[in-house]
Amino acid sequence: GVGFMGEAFARFPSFFHGMRLRLTTSARSVISAAAAAAAKTQHHHKPHPHHLRTTPAGASHGLRRRRMSWRSHGRDNDDLVDTLRGNEIVKSESISKAMKAVDRGHYVSARDKRNAYVDSPQSISHAATISAPHMHAYCLELLAGHLRPGARCLDVGSGSGYLTSVFAHLVAGADEAGGEAPGPGKAIGIEHIPELQEWSVRNVTSDPKTAPLLASGALILVQGDGREGYPSEGPYDCIHVGAAAPEIPRALTDQLARGGRLVIPVGPEGKTQHLFVVDKDRDGETLRKKNVMGVVYVPLCSKSHQLNKRWV
Repeated sequence: GVGFMGEAFARFPSFFHGMRLRLTTSARSVISAAAAAAAKTQHHHKPHPHHLRTTPAGASHGLRRRRMSWRSHGRDNDDLVDTLRGNEIVKSESISKAMKAVDRGHYVSARDKRNAYVDSPQSISHAATISAPHMHAYCLELLAGHLRPGARCLDVGSGSGYLTSVFAHLVAGADEAGGEAPGPGKAIGIEHIPELQEWSVRNVTSDPKTAPLLASGALILVQGDGREGYPSEGPYDCIHVGAAAPEIPRALTDQLARGGRLVIPVGPEGKTQHLFVVDKDRDGETLRKKNVMGVVYVPLCSKSHQLNKRWV
């Protein structure tokens, strides 16, 4: 029932995050009710951030934070981001501001508008999803030091255009001291499903705070095979990949700038993978890799494989 599904969503974020679910109408109703109930519970029993800080440092703290993250629901976009911050998933003021500037409600399908601020992934058609807010927040924090005004970033598998839009606000804005951006910062999203790429442009156009970035060229949404990157706009200070590759693509590390960072899930399709941070040294040759956490994402694959596969 509703209680079971709500608990499942709360306890197994890694499983549900990357899966592109195809659900019956009745199943959607159960999950929507569960999510709504979880959101209501979240606001009546919202954990105080100091409670999280009392947890000893180390693995137990990380595990508790992951569990809390799946309950980071909001009544609206600002409340969602505030809850992510209270649960210590969002830590940076710049990330908080950018996430508040991009209302998630503009980037979900029409049938899921009421659940736009629930902390769960949602289908956007064509066997694709918009990731759960806490996973977006984790990836943004991993890239925070590289998402500076004037930076250039690439979002592979940009889907709805949401995360690319957050990137654009971070790289196109003035610095924290209020000065002008040091150069023409740019966020590029690449999506291999033409219908999704076209939809993402409509989403951004409907977002009054982000549409000017699309018009100015600070935000670009293109159609193409993200496994090959997008070399014409590189090199990139940071690259984010929203699907799991069997191994780290050489084309993407080649397009990293010196000192750049890649965040990518790596592992076999349908099995547990790991989210990796890959840093390119200033020498432009050395790559340093770090395994951050276990995840389950859909595969970074061809368009035909995606459209003919049931993600179960």
